[in-house]
Amino acid sequence: MGKARMRLMVVSSYEPEASVDSESRAVLRWLAAHGAWLGGLDTAPFILARAGVLAGHPVALHWESVPAFQQEFPELDVSSAPYEWQGERLTGSGGAASIDMMLAWIERLYGPSLADAVGRQIMHQRSLPRSVVRALAVMEANLAQALPIPVVCRLAGQSQRQLTRLFVAQFGETPKQCYLGMRLDHAQRVLADSRVSVSQAAFATGFTHLAHFSRAYQQRFGEAPSVTARRGLAAWV
Repeated sequence: MGKARMRLMVVSSYEPEASVDSESRAVLRWLAAHGAWLGGLDTAPFILARAGVLAGHPVALHWESVPAFQQEFPELDVSSAPYEWQGERLTGSGGAASIDMMLAWIERLYGPSLADAVGRQIMHQRSLPRSVVRALAVMEANLAQALPIPVVCRLAGQSQRQLTRLFVAQFGETPKQCYLGMRLDHAQRVLADSRVSVSQAAFATGFTHLAHFSRAYQQRFGEAPSVTARRGLAAWV
């Protein structure tokens, strides 16, 4: 297995150079030269550009700073998008756009299921259709006793055919697959953060057959639930 890629996100607002010296810029150049992933939020692109690590990448930054940035770095391509991600550089305008940017980051690294789970936790719906939001809320509220999908559709006010189409378009999964993933994600958190048994975690997330739970868990996480449970138990010792 290769080495994990280094990642650094630079965040700044007013006076972006206030605490950045030549040594800091040298560190950024060293990281870039060694294949690190570098990001910058709000006015941080000034810091990255002055270190010379944004060449060839589109740049997104706070709109108030665009004129000054273009004047100082006319050779760089400034984007009007809320964030830009190309290759090993991710820049964003800050503010609310930061949430969309970080969810996109999570989705690219770990997949849409985790990104949507994080979005639900911070009450950020990523411009989802209203019926999808309602369906996700119903699923989230019924992890311990899984509802049949037709019931979820009825509570969300959408036909099963239409809701399936929307889920596949948004997540690449059917409502049934998404619901299963949410329950398994919750089971993983329960096993990792407490001293419950595998069977208790299974029943707490709506699984009535332990063998089915174990197979689905192994397929999603690449390890048996008992392995997660032992790791969680060791953390308490």
